[in-house]
Amino acid sequence: MKRSLLTPPIVADRSNPSDFSISVRSYGPVAAGGKGRRRQPMRGFEDTYTDIVDYIVRITARIWDEQDVGYLHRCYAEDIRVVTEDGVRVGRAAIIEGVLEHLAAFPDTRVLADEIIWAGDEDVGFATSHRNITIGHHSGLAELGVPTGKKSVVWGIANCVSIENYIFAEHELTDLVTFYRQLGLDPVETARQGAADLSPNDFEGRVAAASDWFTGNAEPLAMGPVPDGFDITDFVTRVAHHAWNWRNLSVVDKAYSPTVRWHGPSGRDFYGRRELKGFMLSMLGSFPDLNYHIDDLYFIGNEREGFRVAVRWTMLGTHRGGGPFGQATGRRVHLWGITQQTVERGLIVEEWTLFNEFEVLEQLCCDEPLIRE
Repeated sequence: MKRSLLTPPIVADRSNPSDFSISVRSYGPVAAGGKGRRRQPMRGFEDTYTDIVDYIVRITARIWDEQDVGYLHRCYAEDIRVVTEDGVRVGRAAIIEGVLEHLAAFPDTRVLADEIIWAGDEDVGFATSHRNITIGHHSGLAELGVPTGKKSVVWGIANCVSIENYIFAEHELTDLVTFYRQLGLDPVETARQGAADLSPNDFEGRVAAASDWFTGNAEPLAMGPVPDGFDITDFVTRVAHHAWNWRNLSVVDKAYSPTVRWHGPSGRDFYGRRELKGFMLSMLGSFPDLNYHIDDLYFIGNEREGFRVAVRWTMLGTHRGGGPFGQATGRRVHLWGITQQTVERGLIVEEWTLFNEFEVLEQLCCDEPLIRE
């Protein structure tokens, strides 16, 4: 009888690797060839994979670059749930359909690994945060219409949970606003056209899930005392909580390097603390009651060599001010995102953040508010 593969729970207390011995920086010809010895326990994974980084890099290349789409039957669970800013796709068949649809429009697609942060083990599952760059030319006829021939180069992050060669859950973000601009489309008009497909029930459910942490303009919760020594989880959590929820942007001057590089959606690329604070103020000005919540966090590294941190988060706020999303609409909006940080000597020196910016535009373009206060 065929084994039934069901989605396991995401484990919050999984172990975090304390060095970079298994990482993109250590990834080389032995791992890439799939002929090296197994570098970590991986019960149930195919023998060809040496470690979890090797697994993520090579299944991505096999599916996208080599176009072995059918291999998804061997590495994606039948009941997988993939969350994107295009909505939620449930089931392996829906994922295969989406991959084929994209390859039909961009038949020369390549997906390059930029960074992979991971945690966990063979018992609780491996969590991976895969930052990548997708390259392709719009030369095929598909949902996007008549081929433009235009080149698309966009970056994204995919956070997955995998056990025994199968990915069971995924949160995936791509810089969609940049993607549409590269194809010569107006992101706002494209969002207006897609707004009718958004589900009010879905967004009401998102708000209900935030009910235990969304305080609006009320006083935010206080954090406990700072632990002895440098605790990377506490550091990242404390910085985000004080910056976003307490509106204390002076924490940026204490926690970020003076020469921090910050990369975001829509081509946002900032250098230094002042530019980063300017972006944060523009978001808080647009959504004055914005609240921030960490949904998942894991890391790789140590205090001597530095850390690579992956954070998946949610925000909820009301569009009451002007700014990057135009004139205030008074609508409550759900934002979610994934952030990767490089932390060295107790400071954030580089950060990559993507959030559902295109879906935010869709929420604001709907004929009726999706979320009611």
